[in-house]
Amino acid sequence: MSRRLLLLTACLGACAPGPLSQATRGAGSPRVAEIVRAGENRYWSGELDSARALFQEALAAAELAGDSLAKARLLTWLGLTAFRSGEPDEARTRGVAALALTMRIGDPEEVFRATNLLGLLAWRQGRLAEADSLFRRAKAAADQARDEDGASRALGNLRNRSRDGVSVGHIELDSFDGEPLLLRFILDKVRACEIAHRGENSMAAARKLKRAMLSDA
Repeated sequence: MSRRLLLLTACLGACAPGPLSQATRGAGSPRVAEIVRAGENRYWSGELDSARALFQEALAAAELAGDSLAKARLLTWLGLTAFRSGEPDEARTRGVAALALTMRIGDPEEVFRATNLLGLLAWRQGRLAEADSLFRRAKAAADQARDEDGASRALGNLRNRSRDGVSVGHIELDSFDGEPLLLRFILDKVRACEIAHRGENSMAAARKLKRAMLSDA
């Protein structure tokens, strides 16, 4: 097991109990939040068809409830799922819809997620100038949301794009050497613990361990 994975696992232990991720923000009922959490688990474990079905179920519930924030978040999740499934047209449709909705809502964190998705798609399709512009917009949105992890991801994508040109086989996961999906999955959990703001000692410990992981070469 890599040092990064060990550190991230330690971060989870340091965190006080909290929500799985901000995908559940405004998700309405606990049942909808549960569906979203299950979809995330399937997504990060590579079970994309199952993840898609769960996200679609949650999206239908969000639409029924008139919950625009949850709808925007789920549109981005569906776009990411399509992106990883090799469905660029579907990914773009979902990403554009998510970005339009988040711009109307005015939620910078969701603007970051939708814009970053569209940047990844543009990069994969060889639209490099557009990808660079989208990653810069994504970083600006993450900065506005005070989302340090998001800003780092957008900046990392921009730097990797500039370095690798059209070589995009690993995209943003290439920096997590060894166990990419598992590491991304755990890092998102750590970030969720930070967001939860439950227990200053736990949160400080999680952040310290996370910084150690991110600085580890």
